[in-house]
Amino acid sequence: MSVPGSCKGPGRRPRGPKPFRHLVLLLDFREPGHVLIDLKPATVQPLAWKLLLYLAESAGSVIPYGDLYEVLWGDTVVEMNQLSYQKNAVLSAIAEVAPERRDIILTFPKVGFMLDLSPREVLIVPSQVIRYASPSLRGPP
Repeated sequence: MSVPGSCKGPGRRPRGPKPFRHLVLLLDFREPGHVLIDLKPATVQPLAWKLLLYLAESAGSVIPYGDLYEVLWGDTVVEMNQLSYQKNAVLSAIAEVAPERRDIILTFPKVGFMLDLSPREVLIVPSQVIRYASPSLRGPP
């Protein structure tokens, strides 16, 4: 007889944190406009990169359209379809290098967008961290 919560017994798995899932998305403040998706480089326009960054900061959560408009354009009045245009720009750039990720941003009609990744699959590197990273992580000078 196995003890509840133990690893003994047929079909039992250890309890605890889920196994580490690989890094899917990396955004580096040193290189706005450039992302790594499944370790493959992609390039997006500055506004599309800003949208991806904002979604990545809350990966797995729905971000309301109003919040996205405010972050991207502030008080500037833009056409309603601009947000969809920027989203499609991100998805197109990603699909070029990682076609299996072409649906990485989900749309919730009349609500907002969500980056369909867990926070553990996203890494946002602030510019000051890079200074202290090992030479192999820093890239060319």
